[in-house]
Amino acid sequence: MQPTRIQLLFDEVKKQSRAALIAYVTAGDPTPERTPGIVAALERGGVDLIELGVPFSDPIADGPVIQRGADRALRAGTSVSKVLEMARKIREHSEIPLLLFTYMNPVLRYGLERLAADAKAAGIDGCLLTDLSVEEAGTGAARPIGQPQAPGTSAEPASVVPANASDTGTGAARPIGQPQAPGTSAEPDSVVPANSSSTDPEAARPIGQPQTPGTSAEPDSVVPANSSSGGPEAARPFESQGTPGVPAGSYIGVMRSAGLDTVFLAAPTSTDARLKLAAQYSSGFVYLVSRTGVTGERAALSNTLEPLIARTRAVTNLPLAAGFGISTPEQAGVVAKMADGVVVGSAIVRMIEKNASSFEKCEAELEAFARSLRDKMSWRA
Repeated sequence: MQPTRIQLLFDEVKKQSRAALIAYVTAGDPTPERTPGIVAALERGGVDLIELGVPFSDPIADGPVIQRGADRALRAGTSVSKVLEMARKIREHSEIPLLLFTYMNPVLRYGLERLAADAKAAGIDGCLLTDLSVEEAGTGAARPIGQPQAPGTSAEPASVVPANASDTGTGAARPIGQPQAPGTSAEPDSVVPANSSSTDPEAARPIGQPQTPGTSAEPDSVVPANSSSGGPEAARPFESQGTPGVPAGSYIGVMRSAGLDTVFLAAPTSTDARLKLAAQYSSGFVYLVSRTGVTGERAALSNTLEPLIARTRAVTNLPLAAGFGISTPEQAGVVAKMADGVVVGSAIVRMIEKNASSFEKCEAELEAFARSLRDKMSWRA
């Protein structure tokens, strides 16, 4: 596989003795037409890499700010296809590395092999699936929708197939977009995106009700629960060709065959075994979740980040980028002295939300904010 823009970026910032500045934006927020301009403004301010977030109706790893951003994007008609179209628009004027940041369900609904090919053609450099278990990433466990499950094998991850498909309660019958009655079970369609009013088959429905802050599972527990499954289901091959040492048709095999990086998350709660797997299956960089909990701005950095960096450096030479809860120039400056990349997301999405009605003001503030982050990310000795 040829070096991606992500890999070349980290080679370059290492030569420059500095950390990379990584910005997360929800693609399509506030509208699909605005995203390329937002990315351009961030790049002018000094951002090195863009995480292009695919809006999803059930963003369990995200806090309220990014949840609202996803809701705005979905209501504006954003789908996986439109996100890739935005990437193509960005590529008309920029070579900034682009990392597709999404959940498993939109990928499965779009089609894994189709996404890999289309993403590469659109100029995407890699993919991060927040709820794909690293233990399953190198197997055939995450089969495309529509392929029969082998008899006697374990069930799909809870995040892929609705667990309450046979539920006859009010949650099962509730129309999309109607608030769920307190105490009822979750709706089946809340897992697999399904917007009946959309002409785009993979489009996700708008979020019907904001998630209560603090109720989501920790980032490391968001991944599918059946990571230890090893029966025929996990071993069954796909049709695509994988890379050497990786089963054909696995997520990693499909992505690498298309020339895309695969980035995985590691959290303070990750075991040593999971850290090793995340490092083994990542390319480009490893994403370190700086704290337990969901995304969002925090008043102070977590004291769990530095030990996590040390533990991860002991098992890999890949660059390490830290995110979740980094929102100020001062915090970015501290993290830049420890990690190879600094990820800022919620602060940017909040700024877009505040200036949604003024395109010029939004771009100007984003550029200035990015520059303030870079100014504090001092060069290493």
